[in-house]
Amino acid sequence: AALVLVPLSGGGLAAGVAAAVKGVCPSTKVIGVSMALGAAMKASLNAGHPVLVEELPTLADSLGGGIGLDNRLTFSMCRDLLDDVILLDEGEIA
Repeated sequence: AALVLVPLSGGGLAAGVAAAVKGVCPSTKVIGVSMALGAAMKASLNAGHPVLVEELPTLADSLGGGIGLDNRLTFSMCRDLLDDVILLDEGEIA
């Protein structure tokens, strides 16, 4: 089976990539990849709704930031379209 890995932060890029990939080939697995420190979308997906997370220093600082408690689009798209989310620790990122 095909697999696509996509960076995951606030979900915009990941949701768009997943929608495009699933639209062309629904059986393709789309996996979001984020840092373990302060992964807002992963914490929100685990909780079932957008949540706040503490932002911590990370080598993947471009993936930091929250998704917003009033998130109206990317949370639901990531929930519905991503097959999994993988979190990387600082050593794996380095």
